Amino acid sequence: SSISLSQLDNNNIILELIKKNRKRRLERLTEYNNLINEVNKYKPRMYYGRRNPYDSVFYQYTVDLSYRDITHRNGKLFRRRFRVSFDMFLYLTNLCENDNWFPKSFDAIGRPSSPNSVKVLGVLRVLGRGVCFDDIEELSNISAEVHRCFFRKFIRLICKHISKEHIKIPITNEEIRDCLNEYSLAGFPGCIGSVDCVHISWVNCPSMLKNLHNGKEGYTTRSFEVTVNHKRQILATTKGFYGTYNDKTIVKYDSFVQRIRSREIYSDIEYEIFSSDGTTQQIKGLYLICDGGYHKWRCLQCPMRYASDESIKLWSKMLESLRKDVECTFGILKGRFRILKTGIRFYNIDIIDDIFICCCTFHNMLLKNDGLDKNWSNEINYLGSDGYHELDDVTKVFFTSNERRTLTSDASSIGNSHNNVDITNIEYESSHSILRDK
Repeated sequence: SSISLSQLDNNNIILELIKKNRKRRLERLTEYNNLINEVNKYKPRMYYGRRNPYDSVFYQYTVDLSYRDITHRNGKLFRRRFRVSFDMFLYLTNLCENDNWFPKSFDAIGRPSSPNSVKVLGVLRVLGRGVCFDDIEELSNISAEVHRCFFRKFIRLICKHISKEHIKIPITNEEIRDCLNEYSLAGFPGCIGSVDCVHISWVNCPSMLKNLHNGKEGYTTRSFEVTVNHKRQILATTKGFYGTYNDKTIVKYDSFVQRIRSREIYSDIEYEIFSSDGTTQQIKGLYLICDGGYHKWRCLQCPMRYASDESIKLWSKMLESLRKDVECTFGILKGRFRILKTGIRFYNIDIIDDIFICCCTFHNMLLKNDGLDKNWSNEINYLGSDGYHELDDVTKVFFTSNERRTLTSDASSIGNSHNNVDITNIEYESSHSILRDK
């Protein structure tokens, strides 16, 4: 009753205007939607087709005969770009096809799957150069997702079926004799190999595991313990451990070292050593050489950092020089397979371990393929013209006892022990020093 008639008329006019505007907006929106639907109704679906892998750059490597000749320039290019010879590449391809690892399949419209040879080249390029799968797609005309799935399965199959054939400890008498002969000629009878740990960068480590893998290197790594012989052939390797684990912790989980320590293997093998008075004696039980970061077990002989006796100084200097076999092997692995040096970009721990074991397997296969696994020949005079030694070099190596004082005067520089090793956690065995003194 308090509202006048003029106010009611104004309100009605405003409501009418609002209704008209709303109706007009709905009409325009309907016209716009109808126009879009009319355009899409007659728009054809674009189909660009799938690129043919047989027209790719990688496939040309498999059909060009010049890449099979190791003396030809293209054969050397193939080895440099894929880190393996063409014969080894054919061997890996035959494994995929003959062993039914990757049988031929067809998609929904009947197109065959991509050739295994091109996908194997993609695996070798990723291992050798450390590139991403998108780069492989440009060169192979195969999607990055297909390469990623093939890579994971191929690496796993290599570790499951092939690695045990090429990474194995000496078992037969001939294999043991060959390893012992090399170290015996080098001045260390009874030595079966060198052992050490290597850290492999893990770029895509999950956040919940970074504290466990960020160790002395300053970045997230996986640690592996490897045993090699003097030919740099890998005899045994462990699975990956946290990057924060040190050498004396990982060695407790190394089955090969533990079997030697418990005298399960090599306990009945005899070898001859010379005493200080020139007499000889027979000793049973083989050992490995390592650095100062390991436990002082009998089966692990390391150089001494501090020593007052001149003979022990000389022995330590010779041992730390011979122990570089395992260090050189790590350098060869990271130089040949760059994925181990630039960092592995996977999230799963299992694939990290499989990649390292696969690289070790390929390393041993390449040694055999190149003929570098042959034994030393006793008929060759390594100290003469066959070894390309100068006379001055020979006299520096084989000097008299009076000259030892001048070459080993600094006792603090002898040995390859770590400066930051916690010696309170190192286990000592009395047989360690007894064997060293002998």
